[in-house]
Amino acid sequence: MRREVAIDAEQVRAFLTEVFEDDLHVKRILSLSHATLGAVQAASLSVAAIGNAMAWARGEDVTSKHAVKQVDRLLSNGGFDVWRLFAAWVPFVLAERTEAVIALDWTDFEQDDQETLVASLITRHGRATPLLWTTLGEPRAQPSPSNTPSGLACT
Repeated sequence: MRREVAIDAEQVRAFLTEVFEDDLHVKRILSLSHATLGAVQAASLSVAAIGNAMAWARGEDVTSKHAVKQVDRLLSNGGFDVWRLFAAWVPFVLAERTEAVIALDWTDFEQDDQETLVASLITRHGRATPLLWTTLGEPRAQPSPSNTPSGLACT
């Protein structure tokens, strides 16, 4: 039995197909759409929470155990290169814009000894749409062209 969810698996799959159909195999898009559905529904972003939420949202299509395993395999798949996906994601989000205001957010998570750098598009209605992001496992100085990951160059 399918659950009443704000966004369903087919909507997520259709959106991700539109963005990534030239870059990902159909089965990878399906796996990514299932994990995305779980992430949208989950109360936490742990692998188990995403898998359990995916199973809940899909109803009888999948067990929680199978869904957690599917999310874990997706995230540990060496052939799944998120930086390659950014190459399709960023042009999709920017679309026909001739100008863009980009905000950089460098957040330090001291308890985890991690830092996250996010580049987001600032929209006309004042919200930010993430374009690129990365997590750094060791403390670094404030972002500058010399210490920013190559995928998020400050220029």
